[in-house]
Parts: sequence; structure tokens; C-alpha cells
Amino acid sequence: MELYILGVKQSDGFGQWVRLPVAESELPAGSLTVCLLDDNGSYFEGIAEAADRSQLPSLNRLALLLQSLSEAEEAKLNALLECESSTSICVVERLVAQLPQTALFVGVTDDEALGRYHMEHNLHIVLPRQIAVHFDYRGYGAALRERNLGIFTSAGFLMYNF
Repeated sequence: MELYILGVKQSDGFGQWVRLPVAESELPAGSLTVCLLDDNGSYFEGIAEAADRSQLPSLNRLALLLQSLSEAEEAKLNALLECESSTSICVVERLVAQLPQTALFVGVTDDEALGRYHMEHNLHIVLPRQIAVHFDYRGYGAALRERNLGIFTSAGFLMYNF
């Protein structure tokens, strides 16, 4: 995941992409637009906004933060972005700061899988087979979800305040 800035010249309408962080002297001429791109070079919807040259220091800091994310942290950030109703560079900054308080249970896509995963991996409880066949993992997972502990995303279950 990387942050880019696009400078568009007013005279011809053509622009130049520059990957952040960048020195002010290397900024392209013209009006600036900041965009967040994923590893496939796709835009994150809604995360393309006008930028002022005075924002460069904070944009460079954010770019360095994004570059330092581990694969797991990047997956959590993608899941957090998926849950946002509106996105902007400010939202991305807030979500990056929240990464330590979240957990992504990759592949957990329903209440039963959530109940089983949470019990085994978070509580470290493995029920004996004789009891496990009678335990309501789906109900337990639904109770976790209903207490607003998280949300299902395309990547798995995103738990808050982990």
C-alpha cells in the first residue's frame, strides 16, 4: 500500500505521478491530488483528494507509516477501510493509529467460525470432543458479534479493542 501524489498542470491538463515520501523540490508542478493505491496499483475508492503543498510533511509521514506496515497490518487496514462509510487521508491516518487495537481473524466469515476461532485462539480453550459436539459455536459467535466487538469483512472478522 502506497501513497502517491499527482501534479496536474493547468496549461495542458496532463499530470505526473510521484510516490511519497518526496522532497518539496521534487513535487510536480500544478494542482496536487493525493491517492492511496493498493499493492495491485488500484485506487482505494474515495481516497483521492486535493492536497496543499503545506501538507507535504504530514503526507510524507503517513507514506512512511504505510510503507512500514507488515502484511498482517496492511490486511487489517484494508479491512478497516472496507468498513468506513467515507474515506479520506485523515481517515487513513486515524485507522493506521487504531491498528494496534484491532485483530483480523482471516477467513472467519460466519458466526460459527467466529465462535470456534475465538474460543480456541483467544481464550485458548479446546473443548473435549464429547462436549464440543454439544457446544453452540454459532450462538457464541453471534453473541460476540452482537456485542459490537467487531464486524465481518471480505477478509474475515475484524475485532475492535483486541
